[in-house]
Amino acid sequence: MNRWSMSKPGPDARNAAVLVGNGLSIAFNPELGLGRISEEVLKRMASGTEGVDEAVADAMKKIADSYSASGQADYSDFENIVGAFGGQSSMLADLKKMADLVESENPELLAAIEKAAEFAMQVRDAGVSHVLEVIFEQARAYSDDMGEMYEVTHAIVGAFDGVVTFGNLNYDTLLLSALLETCKPELADLGHGWRKGTVTTGKTTKHEVPMLRRTLDFPEYARVHLLQLHGSLNFWGNGKSFYKLDTTFLGTYRPWETVRRGRTALRPAVVLANQRDKTGAVTQYPFALAYTGLASALADSSHWLVVGYSFRDVCVNDLFEAELRGREKPPAMLVVTLGDRPSRREVEAAVGWDAARGDSKAWLRFDRRGASGFAARGAWSGFIS
Repeated sequence: MNRWSMSKPGPDARNAAVLVGNGLSIAFNPELGLGRISEEVLKRMASGTEGVDEAVADAMKKIADSYSASGQADYSDFENIVGAFGGQSSMLADLKKMADLVESENPELLAAIEKAAEFAMQVRDAGVSHVLEVIFEQARAYSDDMGEMYEVTHAIVGAFDGVVTFGNLNYDTLLLSALLETCKPELADLGHGWRKGTVTTGKTTKHEVPMLRRTLDFPEYARVHLLQLHGSLNFWGNGKSFYKLDTTFLGTYRPWETVRRGRTALRPAVVLANQRDKTGAVTQYPFALAYTGLASALADSSHWLVVGYSFRDVCVNDLFEAELRGREKPPAMLVVTLGDRPSRREVEAAVGWDAARGDSKAWLRFDRRGASGFAARGAWSGFIS
């Protein structure tokens, strides 16, 4: 693989904003398809959760049973499944507000609210930890077969001499691994390069790990930026401090198991929610920081590349629409997908393109043959020319 120099891009350099959805992960690891992840999560929920409270385990089974009771479960509807856990997060916020309103002289009501909140938190923790554990295991199974993924990231980074910003909607670490292989000297993500924090495993073992950035203070030499819009397997926090735990740590200490058993204050920093709950979640740190970074990248880039994204996420679509509305001239845009969806009209609607401004074919291209090998095809050549 070629390695890129660590020089700062010049004022006339071309920048690119890249949005990556689940379609990229599926192209190089079919086990990361949302349908397969959903099916495996429901199986684990239905079979019980070892080490957790019996009532919580029963609730998990009922969620799984109720979803597939009709025999027509749509495992591809990932948001519908994880929405149950996002709903628990919303419930926790509502219960906290109720507890704050309850007068101290009504201890029985306050105790009931606190008990309900504890139960909701345990159900949420069990569900989220199952989802992330499955993703981690499925991603690891293909970690030695990344050649094509390297070619994709190599081609994207090499086609632009300016800042290349990746907004990643996936929780897995495949894109991070590929970027580390192809352009590590120029790469920065939300993990801080030098600021460290301490996490504890077991009762006393302490580990020094990177903190997450509080601002987009990327080094000047880092012209490749990775933004995990909805969090990552690597992102963990305790409400006050947030950390980036590498995959070796995750594989060794399996923190999702300790989360389910209530033995750690750390929780995954991810947005696992349906569309309604997601709208509020992405306004919180660290997700809001990533969204801010992608919005800036769209504004500063002449080229927008979208790979494996359905254009069904309103929060993400709003970023495209806001920037496109303010531009006199639209950017060059390439959508890499597999098959007929999304259609041109669906993409136009998602990004707020007004037909009165002209035919989108003048700036919006499609490659409908999937992510694998797209950089060797004509749509890519036309996009970067």
